[in-house]
Amino acid sequence: SKDKIASYSKTPKIDRNDVGKEMKEKSSMKRKLPFTISPSRNEERDSDTEKEGPEKKKTKKEAGNKKSTPVSILFGYPLSERKQMALLMQMTARDNSPDSTPNHPSQTTPAQKKTPSSSSRQKDKVNKRNERGETPLHMAAIRGDVKQVKELISLGANVNVKDFAGWTPLHEACNVGYYDVAKILIAAGADVNTQGLDDDTPLHDSASSGHRDIVKLLLRHGGNPFQANKHGERPVDVAETEELELLLKREVPLSDDDESYT
Repeated sequence: SKDKIASYSKTPKIDRNDVGKEMKEKSSMKRKLPFTISPSRNEERDSDTEKEGPEKKKTKKEAGNKKSTPVSILFGYPLSERKQMALLMQMTARDNSPDSTPNHPSQTTPAQKKTPSSSSRQKDKVNKRNERGETPLHMAAIRGDVKQVKELISLGANVNVKDFAGWTPLHEACNVGYYDVAKILIAAGADVNTQGLDDDTPLHDSASSGHRDIVKLLLRHGGNPFQANKHGERPVDVAETEELELLLKREVPLSDDDESYT
């Protein structure tokens, strides 16, 4: 069991662009944009004009150079917007996250000093995050690995966990188009109307990517086709085809597909 969890945690990082080669190019490259973290001109001007000793000036100069480095250069490959937002949110907010902020020794409670049980250690490993906030379940969903998804869930993986950008494993499966993975996640309790970046739901992802069977699956389990995101767009508004739009408007009946999750 420990070996299995360790192997999941060591899963190599997978760029969504690589996974998308198996799916439509539109789905894999959607919402891609250039991403650079750099200080504003006013901040640079303030940094240059402040003279508080050679040591402080040197520190500011080094910090400015570091901020201007594009994330794509740091990682050596282009990143989709999902990955870029995850990295940005990690850089700016991880220190404030209860999950990532270590307790000061003086703040440790007696309960925290107790040796964790084997089951709690196992759950910690199963839900361990990478630098983008993704857990092994996120990665298995992105790959469409049905067997690993089932194993991780049986070991206590959180099916509703969000990465640093706000995406859940169900978002990932619906975005790429892995019907079987989405079905297993929903059976395990995944929230079909959970909101990710810009308040997009799994139904937004599947409708805009043209994944008809997943759209039907989500609708059968309570997916809301009229739930708007931050831009006021609903799944019915972003449907890729007229057929999907009719499905989302409930103008055509949903077929009684097989609901077996085994």
